[in-house]
Amino acid sequence: MSTKVYVKRTFHPVGQGAFFTEQFYGNDAETLLYNVVYDCGSKSSGIKTQIERSIRNVLHDKKEIDVLFLSHFDDDHVNFVKYLKNKGHLKGTRIFIPMLAAEEWLGIQPYAANYRYILSLYDRAIGGTKVIKVKFDEEEGGERTLENRNDPVVVESIEDDSIPSGTVLRPQLPVPNVIWCYTPFNVQFKALITEFQNKLLAEGLEYERLRGRNYVLDPVNHRKLKKIYQGLGKNPSGGTAINLNSLLVMSYPKDADKCRKLGNRRMVSCYCDCWRYYYDGCYPGSCLYTGDTSANEDFVWNRMVQMIEQCIGNDSTLGLLQVPHHGSKRSYDWKLLVSDRFFAGFTNYDPYYRQHIFDETLVMKFALNRQPLILVTRDYFSKYEEYWTLS
Repeated sequence: MSTKVYVKRTFHPVGQGAFFTEQFYGNDAETLLYNVVYDCGSKSSGIKTQIERSIRNVLHDKKEIDVLFLSHFDDDHVNFVKYLKNKGHLKGTRIFIPMLAAEEWLGIQPYAANYRYILSLYDRAIGGTKVIKVKFDEEEGGERTLENRNDPVVVESIEDDSIPSGTVLRPQLPVPNVIWCYTPFNVQFKALITEFQNKLLAEGLEYERLRGRNYVLDPVNHRKLKKIYQGLGKNPSGGTAINLNSLLVMSYPKDADKCRKLGNRRMVSCYCDCWRYYYDGCYPGSCLYTGDTSANEDFVWNRMVQMIEQCIGNDSTLGLLQVPHHGSKRSYDWKLLVSDRFFAGFTNYDPYYRQHIFDETLVMKFALNRQPLILVTRDYFSKYEEYWTLS
């Protein structure tokens, strides 16, 4: 019986997109036991072959993905899910997505098309692929405190189509007393929601009824809602200007004293990570994936800090935190830069992407704070890997 598990975390070089994997290996460090993926997509041109190669390399002998977390449904986070499906990687997968409100029925492109495709993957046969919605924070039956922290829910045991935000999950690993946790939470952007609610009120619509398909698809309501969505946020366009919510995921071992860092790897040294300064105060193996959330909003940032403290404790420092929205200057502010709640940041972006949003001053700001910043681009050699052992 295996008594040890090896964990490999990889940030893949997909350019303007997101593809992160965590894999669990057996005692021989070769037998792949379990695959977890957070987002899988890219908008960078000419990178299709490289992404497909990354997927083949990472899913070499156990090709099924056990858990797939999707932060939201923009192309650069989900458009390679179809490739995963076509190659047989999503057999029996548990796919966790953020719950939506009216967007589910409005038909806003491309968001709704991607969302509907993900829902179509649901296979109700025994052992089939399952799509599980994570409820909103701060709604009835939505937010869950970590009362199951000491007894996480086994992913494969979930039968419902939705779970409360903040539910602690654990992979079903064939190793006794070795537990790795995932805590997804669905954060809504409070300022946007308030703006949205005010616009609904002005049009005589009720926010609380947007979960109802018939209410949203009523011709009069539908026309008003599409107009409201198209003008919402900072860059009004033919679709939603910004997502109203995003699924964040905390990843960490349940018992810090059973987890040991083995090392990390870059193919070239020009990407400065400064991991030689890694210190004992960090909670080993801990990482917070943030997708395209907006950490410059007080409510969202406070929720992130709350989840860090609840998951790994008030006295521990998070190891890695994804700088939201590909390092966009509109998605972080001083709160993130002066925070002592995490040790190193990471972000994925494409410096040659036509809608380049990465804040070039971010590197200098992290350097001034003496914090490592892991940059993952479309350059294959920017791929970042780290290794842990659990016993």
